[in-house]
Amino acid sequence: MGGNAMTGSGFNLSNDGSIIGGSGGAGGNAFGGAGGRGGQGANNSGRSGDGGDGSSGGTAGNGAAGATAVTGSNFQLVNRGIINGGNGGRAGLATGGSAGDTDYAGAPLGTIGSVGQAGAEGTSGTYGAAGVGVVSTSSSTITTSNLIAGGLAGNGTTQANAIEFSGGNNTLTLESGYSFVGNVISSGGDTLALGGDTNGSFFVSSLAATSPPSWSGAVQYYGFNDYVKTGNSTWTLNGSTTEVTAWNINAGTLSVSNDSNLGAAEGGLTFNGGTLENTAAISTARDMLLKTTGTLQTNANLTATGLISGLGSLVKTGAATLTLTSNNTYSGGTTGSVVGNIINNITAVMH
Repeated sequence: MGGNAMTGSGFNLSNDGSIIGGSGGAGGNAFGGAGGRGGQGANNSGRSGDGGDGSSGGTAGNGAAGATAVTGSNFQLVNRGIINGGNGGRAGLATGGSAGDTDYAGAPLGTIGSVGQAGAEGTSGTYGAAGVGVVSTSSSTITTSNLIAGGLAGNGTTQANAIEFSGGNNTLTLESGYSFVGNVISSGGDTLALGGDTNGSFFVSSLAATSPPSWSGAVQYYGFNDYVKTGNSTWTLNGSTTEVTAWNINAGTLSVSNDSNLGAAEGGLTFNGGTLENTAAISTARDMLLKTTGTLQTNANLTATGLISGLGSLVKTGAATLTLTSNNTYSGGTTGSVVGNIINNITAVMH
């Protein structure tokens, strides 16, 4: 097995270069021996000798597994370079030996001997599995603005996961420039965040609850429970998902053009100082919790029919109309062309 490039607990690692897990060695071959060539007929008139049979192939060795590039728990990893799991070793081959030939030229006036039999194939080895890019068994934070990839298995096609989280309390923060080859897997209790100070975009159609048996490339992020917007950047959500993606908008701006960008309505939204921007007309039934200030940037008309609650204040910016229709109970006030709490199932329209 190839060696892990970095392993441990509680470490801090900043990568601006390349971290690559060791590749697994190839399995040894077990080829059968070739059959011998038949001898020449006597005085060019006798029967030439028969070719010998090839011997059977033996039992070939297995390819060794590739190694994980970074593995551990309770670590902090900032990746601005390349992290790649090691490739698995190829399987050993076990073909039978080739058949021995006869000496055709050795018996021009006599009888030509027979060609030998090829040896039977032996037992080929199995290919080595590939290494994962990064593995955390609990409580780690990964921030990436470049590539994290799993390795390729020894068959040259089976893709290992880019990231595997287990044990809970792990956070993966994406920054502009991020990319993955292989799935990003959470076993539960983990957070996916969009952060940094440079604007980015994320396809929510790449989210799913249950991990598949193999990598398809279209759906890539599995099993996360919490979704957070951090940093001063604006992140645009593209595509649609029916997954429950309860976004916490803690800083910067989360930009949407369709309510389905935000996932199933029961997920709701939580504001802790950030902004939700809508760039097309939207009507949403999702509840909103204002822990502190929550800003709705209406670049197009926005109708919110869900409950808005919490101790924070609601700020409305943008030239389009915001319509609130629920019996809202938040206590921090509303800033826009209307100031005051929205209660009693009335409809408030702010321009």
